[in-house]
Amino acid sequence: INPPAFTYLLHALFALRWGTDPAAVGGAFAADPGEAFTIARSASALLGALAVPLTAIAGARLFGDRRVGLLAGALLAVAFLPVHYSHFALNDAPTLAPLALCLVGVAGIYRTGRLREYALAGAALGVAIATKYTAGIVLVTVVAAAFASPVAHARVRNLAVAVALMCAGFAAANPYALLDRDTF
Repeated sequence: INPPAFTYLLHALFALRWGTDPAAVGGAFAADPGEAFTIARSASALLGALAVPLTAIAGARLFGDRRVGLLAGALLAVAFLPVHYSHFALNDAPTLAPLALCLVGVAGIYRTGRLREYALAGAALGVAIATKYTAGIVLVTVVAAAFASPVAHARVRNLAVAVALMCAGFAAANPYALLDRDTF
């Protein structure tokens, strides 16, 4: 439950299934906890699986070769830990989808230097960090892509936009980090 982005997603899915009355959700869980875990595990698996095509897109964009992208996606699809964790109701696999989306933006930053690529990378990274804090290390790749890019562009300004959107994505997916700072 910490960080809570995946928990918020599960609350929304549970509300779709049982409504928003806490007593109804609690009663349904008490009667059959297996259904709640099936919903949570399915959401985790779906997000983990979504990371596969996103990783393929990132690889293809970065190297300019679809075969490289397919190989990257295929490797993620059969890698032991992502597959193993995808069937648990934990935040590990769900973090991979926004993280892979961030890498799509990182590849675009390196290839084009466009502001929209920085925006994509920053916002997606903020959501990933709100899902699992350790995703924050990927900020290094955003900065590295900006300064390693052979394309002339406004690197510092665009990085500032990426960081601002990263903070906004984090706050949107983890609002109590701001609303209840003492507990955070």
